[in-house]
Amino acid sequence: MTVEETFSEPSPNYVVSSRGYAVRILGRSGLELELPGQSIRINSEMLAVPGAAVYVGSIPEVAGVSKDEILRHVKAALNFLGLSVQFIPPSV
Repeated sequence: MTVEETFSEPSPNYVVSSRGYAVRILGRSGLELELPGQSIRINSEMLAVPGAAVYVGSIPEVAGVSKDEILRHVKAALNFLGLSVQFIPPSV
């Protein structure tokens, strides 16, 4: 049986998931994903329309967590706040 993920916003720009992670918006540029025992800083920009551009290339390699999982967490939390999410790939 799969339990549906729920969210809460205990303070402005801070979203906590029932699955044990949290996302904090750090002003106009930057997000922080909090996982049990670690914190991951991600470059991003708040957009003029309700949304955020997230720079995938800024996500560091983290032991035990894939980039796809990190992106899913960020998208779910920002969507809960009513924000659209654009993932910007790293420049090549």
